Amino acid sequence: MVASTVTFESCKDYDDDIDNLQGQIDKIATSLTDLQAKVGSFVKSVTYDSSTGVLTVVDSNNSSVTYTIAKNLPTYSITVSADGTVSLLKDNTVVSSGKITFPTPEPVASFDPSN
Repeated sequence: MVASTVTFESCKDYDDDIDNLQGQIDKIATSLTDLQAKVGSFVKSVTYDSSTGVLTVVDSNNSSVTYTIAKNLPTYSITVSADGTVSLLKDNTVVSSGKITFPTPEPVASFDPSN
């Protein structure tokens, strides 16, 4: 008698795994799109009312957020004098200064257009 043995080897059905991975990719793409939309909304305007101390920030979607900050904020300014002294002033009082020194330029050789 001759006996034959037949062996069947089947491949695993990967359709469910592929669908699962595709679902995860779609979720990531949606999350990135949402993040880009949120990050893409830039500040449209910023105003400060010194009498109330309210800072208002308006984004490109016209949504506004207000912050109450100190009413008496110091005023900072920078001055530069003719001798190269740079000063940082707080409410018109110097809080820091330094001098900029520029190198002496070398003399420029005369130009003779006939050459």
